[in-house]
Amino acid sequence: GLYESSNFGRLRVAESMNFVGKVEIRSRKYVTALYISERYQHVIQAMLDILNTIIVCLVLIYSIYTLNKDVSFLVLNPLERMIRKVKAVSADPFKAMKNKVKISDNRDEMNETLIIERAINKISELLVLGFGQAGSKIITHFLFDPDKDFDQAIPGEKMHAIFGFCDIRQFTDATEVLLEDVMGFVNKIAEIVHSSVDKYGGAPNKNIGEAFLLVWKLFERDPQSIESVDVALEEQITSNHYNRQLAELSVLSFVRIIIDINTQQQILEYKLHEGLVAKLPGYSVKMGFGLHIGWAIEGAIGSSFKIDASYLSPNVNLSSRLQAATKQIGVNVL
Repeated sequence: GLYESSNFGRLRVAESMNFVGKVEIRSRKYVTALYISERYQHVIQAMLDILNTIIVCLVLIYSIYTLNKDVSFLVLNPLERMIRKVKAVSADPFKAMKNKVKISDNRDEMNETLIIERAINKISELLVLGFGQAGSKIITHFLFDPDKDFDQAIPGEKMHAIFGFCDIRQFTDATEVLLEDVMGFVNKIAEIVHSSVDKYGGAPNKNIGEAFLLVWKLFERDPQSIESVDVALEEQITSNHYNRQLAELSVLSFVRIIIDINTQQQILEYKLHEGLVAKLPGYSVKMGFGLHIGWAIEGAIGSSFKIDASYLSPNVNLSSRLQAATKQIGVNVL
């Protein structure tokens, strides 16, 4: 560009080039100076530098975002879900099992944290299934307390409940005929029994071959405020609407099981099983049921090698004896 003499003062040192020469004309010495402005080139270079900086910043921002996204997806989110799952199991095992954590993103099947997360979910579910309702306190007692050990004595807890006991009739003969298929036979019946009990407010406790122990826990007020066990139990039954309904539901649950084993196609198929019909003419799946209400000690039975969460009391045994008596009396439920 063209600049007047006054404009050259605005140029930075780096924006101008000057050439100074000395000329002698007629014994006089003159100084000549040539100034060339490079401001335009410097402005273009500055704009290019700014653009380069912006591009580098955008690349860095995208890289950070991508890295954080991968870290969140691969590490942080799975770890948070694992912690939430363990806390949920330790707080309420049965609620945690029913509200299963869903892992919907399967973009990387070989991702280690995803494999660990699925394993924790499965272990948590198996833990609840293995211990049952009676073992919920055992799970919460040990899961988040590093100072607790399984070889420590765990005191039982007195509670009141309705105890149900049922078994499959003629099971020994059926086992001899079915052999390897006996597991499927028992599990089909167990699915009917457990689902019915769960639907009507109870919980399965133990599976003893062909027999099942089922429990409906009663609502209890402060047991220390009542001196007599019998008075406490009677008061709970008569004064609490929930317990009266629970007693009715326990009977209704067994009626529902009887209906299902006599109507569901997967059970009726055993009436046509050649081996069973040959050994037991006129065979059909039948069950006996015993119900009793009373107190029991709930807790862990066993040692550091193996424990079962169950109930100990004469009332539990009485429900088993009532079930056995159904064969003698010729009824389904006592």
